Amino acid sequence: GSNHLSTRSTLCSIPGPAQFPHPAASHMLKTETGLTAALYVASLGLKVFPLRPGAKIPRITGWQAKATTAEGQIRQWWTESTDANVGYSTDDLTVVDLDPRNSGDKTWAALEGVDHNPDTLTIKSAQGGRHYVFRNPPGVKVRSRAHALGIGVDVKGAGGLAVGPGSTWFGLE
Repeated sequence: GSNHLSTRSTLCSIPGPAQFPHPAASHMLKTETGLTAALYVASLGLKVFPLRPGAKIPRITGWQAKATTAEGQIRQWWTESTDANVGYSTDDLTVVDLDPRNSGDKTWAALEGVDHNPDTLTIKSAQGGRHYVFRNPPGVKVRSRAHALGIGVDVKGAGGLAVGPGSTWFGLE
């Protein structure tokens, strides 16, 4: 509607499943390597790169410039480290990161004039939170900031990274 976050702020929704992973895809992701998830994320036009296994730390140096959607490079990275987590660059994106451990779900629900279920790619985090992913208009950079929209609601943007689906963190998926 007219109060849709992506319309009011001129961000572009990213087509994809309402939630990723879909229940039907969850079995595939748990039995396949991170390569499957990395290729899926790249197919949505998000630039991916490997993270250290079980961590949020880039496995490669210069990841900001090396993040890619190129299948050959992605396959090479995940051949070198089959258990790597999937990272994606948020440089040309705005990612609204809800962290329920810090009351982000309550903060999000209390915000007025926001579509609380935006029609964009939504990635469930290992901690039970959600990442709402929007593509920025050309030339627009959004600065990353903790608690940007209130306690527990961070914004990830220029120069940042987010952990993609199919990744594990402290043993959580």
